[in-house]
Amino acid sequence: HLIDFMPIPATGEEEREEEVHELYRFIKVATGEVRIEMVFDPRFNYARSKTSLQTHEMHIIAKGHNERMALCCTHPLHTINEEGKTEWSLREGESLWLHLQYGRMHCQGLDCKRAERSFHDTKTY
Repeated sequence: HLIDFMPIPATGEEEREEEVHELYRFIKVATGEVRIEMVFDPRFNYARSKTSLQTHEMHIIAKGHNERMALCCTHPLHTINEEGKTEWSLREGESLWLHLQYGRMHCQGLDCKRAERSFHDTKTY
């Protein structure tokens, strides 16, 4: 199963202090084993600005041209040759969440229960 969604903000747009856009991806293996490859290669300012990646165990921070983005995951992330490329193998019943936030400089960890609630609220909306 693969589900992508953009949550509906909890408050009105006019009440938000900073502009933050979010995207979630949920992957769950129904049967067998699946190898997943993820490439996180953002390019700010229409690819005219240099982008730097700071990799931490469970998240990557991208910065460039006064813009920023955080990618959080429930599984460890790695960068290869300064690219946000990671591979995982998931077995039947295993799942992972990815949470991309534009406009953020930090990631406080990915809360699966919050992600599931956000998905339910988005579906209900």
